[in-house]
Amino acid sequence: MENKYLQNTLLKPRDAAQMLNISRSLVYQLIRSGEIPVVRIKSTVRIKAKDLEVFIEKSQHQKDIQLSLF
Repeated sequence: MENKYLQNTLLKPRDAAQMLNISRSLVYQLIRSGEIPVVRIKSTVRIKAKDLEVFIEKSQHQKDIQLSLF
């Protein structure tokens, strides 16, 4: 993400789930495990778009490593 506005965008877990094509409950599991960092604003949970991008890159890198083992 090149655009600074997009990097500072805060996403709802529902939005992150749609972007990753996974369930919202799995997003919450990833948040609880610390794999996706969050910003808490009172009782709400938001995910920085930049942090989601980092999560995707890490996940892709781990997948590439697993594939190279076979």
